[in-house]
Amino acid sequence: MKHLFTLILVCVFALNGYGQFWTRTNASIAATGTDARMLATHCGDTVFGVAPTSQGYFLTVSTDKGATWSSGQPIFDTLIDGYTPKIAAIYGIHDRLYATISLANSIYYNIYYYSEDLGNSWTVDTAGLARSFNPAYIHPFEISELSNGYMVAYNSLQGAYFKHKSGSTWVHQPTSSSWTGTYNLDFTYFGNTWYALNNANQSTGEVLNRSTDNGQTWSTVNISGLPSTFTPYNLVSNHDDKMYISGSIAGTTPNRLYYSDDNGVTWDSTNTATYGQYTYGSVYMRDLYAVEDYVFTTFYPTTGDTVSRILTSNTAIPNFSLCDVSGLPIYAANIFSLAPPILNYFSIDDKLFITYSDDIYTSTPGFVGTDPGIGMVENSGTSFKVYPNPAENVIHIEAEKDETVRVYDMSGQIVDSFNVHAGENTVELDIPNGLYFINMGNLFERLVINK
Repeated sequence: MKHLFTLILVCVFALNGYGQFWTRTNASIAATGTDARMLATHCGDTVFGVAPTSQGYFLTVSTDKGATWSSGQPIFDTLIDGYTPKIAAIYGIHDRLYATISLANSIYYNIYYYSEDLGNSWTVDTAGLARSFNPAYIHPFEISELSNGYMVAYNSLQGAYFKHKSGSTWVHQPTSSSWTGTYNLDFTYFGNTWYALNNANQSTGEVLNRSTDNGQTWSTVNISGLPSTFTPYNLVSNHDDKMYISGSIAGTTPNRLYYSDDNGVTWDSTNTATYGQYTYGSVYMRDLYAVEDYVFTTFYPTTGDTVSRILTSNTAIPNFSLCDVSGLPIYAANIFSLAPPILNYFSIDDKLFITYSDDIYTSTPGFVGTDPGIGMVENSGTSFKVYPNPAENVIHIEAEKDETVRVYDMSGQIVDSFNVHAGENTVELDIPNGLYFINMGNLFERLVINK
């Protein structure tokens, strides 16, 4: 499955005119030559888009936050154990692109792969995970990134499996200390503190547990504010000071969204329930995203809607309203009458991304975001230049003075170091395909290696 990405320029423009809230990226055009429903994720500034076609799955990559895209290349285009692979999900976990591969059209036939070189090669990553009734395959899991280089694979039946990116085996670790029937719905983190949302209502006392030792031990958060009949479903945070839980309340129709700004101890309701006057008006419980004071959730459609609806808030005390959907495609009324599409929100710096209908779309709602990758300040372009970029194994560096240059991978490890002189330098690098940072002094420049 090795292949070479050839970057092509894709113009970013608003579909129906100037000043619209959402902008189409044309990732689907780069991947397949036509409109396509995409899977998307990111690692740092690098965005990955996967599109299904009648000829299989095609991957396109942007290393500049969706401004330009590589031409689509087939991935997982050969039979696995005699089955045609189906890419069920992709995840950006630290500097890895993970893919969930389903076989035989069954949720019980799963294999998990990751790539560290922009999809050129793939490594199976299933050691330690719970097996299905066929021991050759794995149960369906979701995968989430945690802090300190860790990740977690989890579901509501088999529980949680943790590993560090440097490890080779997933390790099962219960997040509940007293009730073995509590399994996991979601994970998030604030710094070194991890939070697990458990498959339990408030009467069990273990809705939310936390760990401060990389998942080795867990304690219950004594929460207040959630209704006694509240059944949680989804947990997200802005990784700073706010958490959000979606769920349902017995005897009511609309799903609800609650928030906490004290590490999950106290929960307050939001105004999402006020949208219940619409037919099927409800928060879609599995499509929720937060950054700074901004939070976005997909909204169950109203009768006659021609665009999927999004609820958004950007205030310290959440106050939701319908998000501007200008720039998104318009469809026939009632196309979303049963369920909204999953939009898979993520952000890079000040850009919000969604997968919608025929492409990947972006917006700049107003948040600032944080530095991607390993959190370094990027080169302003005044002290040194690196080209070509992407490169194979030879780069040219233009420096203003003699300097030591270091090359970092996305985990922050130095993979190469050398000296350059003032002027133009030609350097040969012996490093694998992937995304790196070139460091000179206190400045950094991204470098993509594609051999």
